[in-house]
Amino acid sequence: MNISSTGELSLSGFDLIVERDRAPQLWDELMNTGQPLGVQPMGEAAYDVLRIEAGWPASKIDFDEELNPHEAGMLPYINFNKGCYIGQEVIARLDTYDKVQKHLLGLVLEGDIVPVAKSPISIADQEVGYVTSACHSIGLGQNIALGYVRSKFADDGREVRVVSDKGAMMGKLVKLPFTIVQ
Repeated sequence: MNISSTGELSLSGFDLIVERDRAPQLWDELMNTGQPLGVQPMGEAAYDVLRIEAGWPASKIDFDEELNPHEAGMLPYINFNKGCYIGQEVIARLDTYDKVQKHLLGLVLEGDIVPVAKSPISIADQEVGYVTSACHSIGLGQNIALGYVRSKFADDGREVRVVSDKGAMMGKLVKLPFTIVQ
């Protein structure tokens, strides 16, 4: 088993990497040992809310092989000094010449509608991006989303309109992570 610390949810935590056939036994051990300490499992929906609040992009949801680490806000996880790796030249060129086409940003949304993935983001009737993940944030008390916005429109506080299959909503762009008022 491998254990590594993680801060992806803006909380202290650990990732446990274990062989698949050992996972059920490890789960039982963790739940039994942690029960007196108040440890409770977290479901996928709760994890997703925390992930979105933290601005943590999920693989195959918020980024894929078509997007790059610059666009997904993952530059802190890129080693520019490491020797040859796939995509190194492209990432270095984007960094050197500031040619990033779009940025992953947060959206704070008005109203009760939670947009679906790929819902278009518009500014003044011009489509400038799309939503990747969205949820109702209990910490913020409103609906939020992650989405990609073209670089020239990616200003913090900028008013946007999102059209989903459930209707349209107004919102504003924010830098990630979202700020939760305690």
